Parts: sequence; C-alpha cells; structure tokens
Amino acid sequence: MKEITRIHLAKIPYEIEISAKKRLEKYLKDLKIYSGDEGIFEDVEIRITEILAELGVKENGVITEKEISKIETQIGSPEVFQDLNFDSENEEIRVPKISKKLFRDEQNGMISGVAAGLAQYLNIDTVWVRLALILAFFASFGVVVPVYILSIFIIPAAKNANDILRLRGEVITASTIREVNEEYDFEKNAARNLKIARIFGIIFGTFAIFAFLGGILAMFFGNWALIRINEVADFANVKNIAIGVMISANLMGISYLIFTAFIAKMLFKLKASKIDIAAIIASVVIALGGILGMVSFASILRDKTNEKISKSLVSEQIKIDSEKMKSVKKLEVDSSVAVFYHISDEPKIEFTHMNFRKHNLKTDFDGEILKLNLNNIPQNLYFSGFGHEEIHIYGPELNEINVTSSLNVNYFAKDSENMKVKMSGGSVHFENLAKIENLEISKGEYGTFSGKGIAVSNLTLNSNGGSVELKSVENANVKTKNCSFGGSRVTHLEARAKNVKVNDYDFNENTKGQCLYLENPDENQF
Repeated sequence: MKEITRIHLAKIPYEIEISAKKRLEKYLKDLKIYSGDEGIFEDVEIRITEILAELGVKENGVITEKEISKIETQIGSPEVFQDLNFDSENEEIRVPKISKKLFRDEQNGMISGVAAGLAQYLNIDTVWVRLALILAFFASFGVVVPVYILSIFIIPAAKNANDILRLRGEVITASTIREVNEEYDFEKNAARNLKIARIFGIIFGTFAIFAFLGGILAMFFGNWALIRINEVADFANVKNIAIGVMISANLMGISYLIFTAFIAKMLFKLKASKIDIAAIIASVVIALGGILGMVSFASILRDKTNEKISKSLVSEQIKIDSEKMKSVKKLEVDSSVAVFYHISDEPKIEFTHMNFRKHNLKTDFDGEILKLNLNNIPQNLYFSGFGHEEIHIYGPELNEINVTSSLNVNYFAKDSENMKVKMSGGSVHFENLAKIENLEISKGEYGTFSGKGIAVSNLTLNSNGGSVELKSVENANVKTKNCSFGGSRVTHLEARAKNVKVNDYDFNENTKGQCLYLENPDENQF
C-alpha cells in the first residue's frame, strides 16, 4: 500500500499518495514558472477541486496519480502558457469545454448582475436580456420583481476567474484564468457591489415590510367580509363549504405574509439561508393550495346556492288596476332588482322572487305615471346568484322612463315619435330593433344607456359623463358641463353619427377632445 499524507487545495482537505503529491507540487511549480503569474493559483486550485469532485474524490478523499493525470489533461501542460496567443483551436482539442453554470456577473451588471450573467450564459448581448426583463415587468404586472429578487439570492455571484469561465462555458486553464484576471478586478467589484446591494436591500426590504403590514390589514378586513359567506352557506345548507372557503382564503393570506417576511429578512441581511429558501418555497406551495381550495369550495358554494335559488323562486302576479295601467305613459323606477318593461295589450306585473321573502313591491298610479318601488328587501343575503329576482311589467308603449335606482331597467322598444329617459344612476337598456324620431336622454356621471338596435333621427343628450350606445344618430345635440378630458366626466357616445354638436359647437377635429368622446364604428353610414 502506498504512503498517504494530507494536503489542502482551496482550503479543502484531502488524503493524497506521496508520489501523487510530489507530481502535483511539480506541476504547480512549473505552472508558476511558465505563466509568470502567481495570481492565478487560487483559481487553479478551485478548478482542481472541481475536477476531483467530478472524478468522485470529495473532501477527505484519497488522491492518486490517476487523478493527477486527469488534472494535467484538463488544465493543460505548463508549456502552453508561455505565450497567451496560443492556438485556441488546438487547445479545445486538448482540453474539452466544461458544462456551463449560471452566475451573476456583478462587474458588468447594473444592480446585481443577474441580467449580465444570464446574457453571458446565453451568449447574447446584455441589452436584450434587460429589455426582456422590462417587458416581463409590464406583461406580468410586476410579478417579475419578486422573481428577480429571489434570483439574486439563489444565483451565486461570480467571485473569481474560475466562476466566469464556468459561466461562459470556456475551458478552465491557467492561461484562460490569467486572461479573466486581467479583465476583471474582483476585489474592487466586490466592494462596489456590496454598497449597491446594501442600498438595494434597504429600499426593497422596506417595501417588503410595508407589503407585509398591508397583508395583515387585508387579512383582517378580508375575514370580516368573509363572514357574509356564512349567510349564503346557511341558505344553501352547506356550512362546511363556507368553512373551506375561509380556510383557503386564510391560507393564501398566511402564505403572502410568510413570503414577504422572509423576502424582507433576506434583503436586509443580504443573504439567504436554506431555511429562508425553504420558507419561500413553502409559501408558494401553500398559496397554490389556498387558490385551488378557494376555487373548488367557491364553485361548490355557487352551484349549491343557485340550486337552492332555482327551487325557491316563485313568480307572483301583482294586483293592479288594469284600466289605470292602460293609460300609463311614464315609468318611474326605484328598485333593488332588475325591471323589464314589455309593450303589451294585456297589462300585468309579475314579480319573480324567492319564496321565503315577504312581498314588499309597491306600485302607485298617478295619472299617466306608474311609480314602482322595491327598496326594502333585506340585504342579509349577498351572492351573485341572487340576481335571478326580476320584475316584469306588461303595458302600453311609454314616452318617458325615469330611473333613480342603481339597477337595470330594460325596455323592449318599438318605433316611436318621442322618448325621454332620465337617469340618476343604474343603467337603461333598450332592447329590439327600433326607430325613434326624437330621443332625449338626461343622465349623471355614472349612468349607462344602451340601445345597440336603436336608430335615432334627433338625439338630445344632457350628460356629465358615462356612456351612451346607439345604432345610429342622424343629428346629435350634446349638452355637458364640468367635464374633464381623460376623466370620468367625459361623455362617451358610441354610434354611427352624422351631425354632432357639443354645447352648440360643431363636433370636429378641433373640439372632439372637449367633453365628448365619439366612437364611430362606421363613418360612411350616412
């Protein structure tokens, strides 16, 4: 058995045969003589430890002459380093290229060297990588930012020539190490990047703390809002599903707090431990579980609730004076559910509602005016599926509709001479295809009027914002005030419009940015 001794390479201890040690020492001595550069030997030693690891010799392992031969082959014979202008093509034949490894290139980086390192790894210009990151920021709505921050901690920085050569996928020899050392000033770069990293860490660490505090507030108010889910669950007899929704939502909140807390910790300390990385990975897994649970339980709750609603809905005919109904020309609506008005010779009012609710629909006739009120329905049940409740009115053709509620009023229009619509909120929809000679619409800032099938000869529009949609308009006279271009008080008119005036001025290229935004899908209509 050959004699064994101890040796340290790049501060890593090994067992080595005496003969192998003598051969290695001579090899390193010759490298020093032929290269004339003592500064490369730290990197050479690091490369030697990597080659040994590839050969299966790890810390405290035994190095034999067989491993020394492999080292000499891969690093190169000392004689080739006398002249740095050696034949690179021949060297590639002599020494195979190594597998690439991703590092951060801090010297060429602007913040942390992530983009610069990725560019060298992919062998492309750094500019393209940075442009891709900017586009990813907007395309992902900022999601790329935490990914970038995590990459700073996950991707190691290139600290020596050996790392740079691995990043590029180039052969690691004494000569290439020497070339990199001439290109890079690792000590200077390390000091500069540490200062940048500290500033970066403080700024974004502070943002992470505020994000953490915001998450706590969101969880508090979110749980307060989720209490309403219990009411829906009680209605649908699925109390356990509501618990599932709340647990899933809180899992998402907890994962967010874990994520922001550990991100803040890493940014302030400028290092990431295995625990930190594990915690962040765990937070992502928890978040995915919470999202999956939220979607699943919410879907079940919705289906069960809609099933209960469909079984609970009843259609009740409201008692009215038919003769008074036949003389109605104007409808005034203040309702918490959608209203549908059908032109019919057989007047009636039908109220479709859930059977457990007490009927409280009020109707009042004042000459030609029908006043409808339904605003005292208990609001203890709050769920999207509860929009099945509707009021259907069957009566004569109207010439005026006045809406004071925030819900929809749907009018199944026919050709008519005159029509007025007043809206303080909500929306009015004119269904069917119809021709209206004179249409007057008065609306506030947020009201919406829709009539895709309505052709209007003369439109008078008094509006402080919102939108109006029509099929076509021959002449439009728009009155508006206190408008702010680019804001909500600009009125949007979508129609094939021929002649348009705004506040008594012709609407043209010089005035179109003032108070009215005209969306004209077909300017050649007229």
